Amino acid sequence: MRAAAGAVELLPVSAAGTASRTVRDRLEILTALTHAPTFDPAFHADIIRLPRDHAVFGWGCRVPECQRSAQPHGTLCLSHQSQWREARRKGTSYPAFVRSAEPLQLHCQLDRKSCLICPDLPALTQRGLCYVHAKRWKWHVEGRRKHGKEPDFERWLATGEPIPSFGPCQAPACPHPAQDPLRLCRPHLAGYRREGRPGGAEPERGWTQTRQRPVVVSYRDEGVFRRWVKGLSPVRRLDGQISLLGLRPLVKAEIQWAMFQHTQVPMEGAVWPISNIQQLADHCRRQAVSSLADLDFVGLPHRPALVARLSMKYLQVVYFTREETKEAGFLQTQHFGISWGPGAGCLDLTNVTQRWLRDLLWDFIAHRLITDPPRSRMTIDGFRRGCSELSAFLEAQAPAGGHNPTALTGQHMLDFVADQRHRSQHGLPPLGLLPKGSRYTRPRTSSKGAMGRIFNTTRRVLRAAMDNGQTERIGLARDFIITLPTSSRAHRRRRPFPDDVARAVADEANLKVFESFDSDDRGLRDIWEGLVITGRRCSEVLTVRLECIGRLGGLPMFWHDQTKVGNYDEAIRISERLYTRIQQRQAKTTARFFELNGRQPTEQERLQIALFPRRTANRELVKAVSYTWFNRAFHDWLETLDIAHCVPTRPGIPWRPTC
Repeated sequence: MRAAAGAVELLPVSAAGTASRTVRDRLEILTALTHAPTFDPAFHADIIRLPRDHAVFGWGCRVPECQRSAQPHGTLCLSHQSQWREARRKGTSYPAFVRSAEPLQLHCQLDRKSCLICPDLPALTQRGLCYVHAKRWKWHVEGRRKHGKEPDFERWLATGEPIPSFGPCQAPACPHPAQDPLRLCRPHLAGYRREGRPGGAEPERGWTQTRQRPVVVSYRDEGVFRRWVKGLSPVRRLDGQISLLGLRPLVKAEIQWAMFQHTQVPMEGAVWPISNIQQLADHCRRQAVSSLADLDFVGLPHRPALVARLSMKYLQVVYFTREETKEAGFLQTQHFGISWGPGAGCLDLTNVTQRWLRDLLWDFIAHRLITDPPRSRMTIDGFRRGCSELSAFLEAQAPAGGHNPTALTGQHMLDFVADQRHRSQHGLPPLGLLPKGSRYTRPRTSSKGAMGRIFNTTRRVLRAAMDNGQTERIGLARDFIITLPTSSRAHRRRRPFPDDVARAVADEANLKVFESFDSDDRGLRDIWEGLVITGRRCSEVLTVRLECIGRLGGLPMFWHDQTKVGNYDEAIRISERLYTRIQQRQAKTTARFFELNGRQPTEQERLQIALFPRRTANRELVKAVSYTWFNRAFHDWLETLDIAHCVPTRPGIPWRPTC
């Protein structure tokens, strides 16, 4: 399986058509899970049909009574989306637009009803007739009017005789009935004609006028026609229907389980349009894979590939026990009852190439998750990075790549310490690769601070293993561990902004430029003014909830969590200016929630929604924008002002904007 960097691969299954205990075991597990009472039966079928207002996979346009389908990764149909862009330019709010927009009818019928005469054939016209009877009605009308008589539809309908079914469409995995002797449904028949009728398949002339069965079909080249049919995919209609026909049992069960599991994590909120899921199913069918673990991502579009990768992360929790993850080289936090989201819960440890060191790291992290789990995975990433750096050094400098712990001595650790100090003094790049999925995305060169963190985190892992006797069991020398020093380098306090910088970042014209970096209107300027006026830490302002302001004794107050020092729901007094800006931001965030969910948030939801919600994978708007997003925009803005380097974290200055 060719997966993207950062994804932990599932163990591959055997080639298609061969016996595999892995396939049987995994299929048995998923079968048991999908037949549990809590599993949604809507995901059991080979053809999954979802209602247009489904809480997670909803596909209908948000305009009331509009019968059309919403665009993928959108909430409005194509016509209403165009109207909304124009209304937004005029200053109309989203709820007001949805209330005033005119509902639209379908150009064609999505849910095909049966013909009024032939119960086994789909109706293709407004009168409810199949293709054959529609033609016959047309000829009847022309004949009656030719003789100066008006046709009577009800009388003609009573004389009609049903036509036998042509069976299902012969395109692979197509769930729709065929409409003519070529055994193709209407969309595939239209595609056949558009492509110039490959193979020259033609039913006999006059077949619509007679009741002869079977109808003879002639071919110019039947082999070409059959190959064309074999390469067809199900018609991707945005009507809540997903076809899993033709998939192997295990991969079908995996997609069904992943879809159900995705409905159980509303806080993650990654949007899965049904068209993307159908694309993934079609790709699995073309490759004839037995499992998502065997999927080749070459040729798979970006968004269906994201669905596949997140599905595999859901399956990791099912397929691997806690002990098996250690053998496979990763750690799943959900096995310890901790969830930082599906993307953050899988900790890849394969960058630590020495098995003994990786096992020590795994045991250390597992003990930390059991006894004292951190609030975020950043702490764990520090231990991963430190051991990754030591592993890379041993691989390059130690005997046998450091894979034999009994051959390591204190001298090898001294060499590692000297190498790290040399890199930090000269600004050289780190020796080891960053762990896959690590939150440390910035450091491209070594620094004294990074060196100190590497020493401290690696020493903690090794000392913990020495204290519980693990190092003695594997034969790792004590000198190798105690030689690694600790770092007591004090953190430098950030200086207040100089007067010229303070005036520049408070100038109204410059603030307008800052707003231009917020193309999606997530509240970039509101965050900055909140930081300056309140003097709080950056994370404390970024993560505030929607209901973060109020009045006490008529005075405006700002409610926030001081998580670093353990003070929650603290209030400080703010200016009327900031109070008004936050009120305006509350209205924008509420409108965004209405746009995503088609309703106003409840009182309980308002306590959970972020005031500054991030854009992606945030269905419920509970995830706030990241510090990385704000910091990058802040520094890009400073570059346009041509002033000194500044950090936007808790300015800590008595100055307040005068604008």
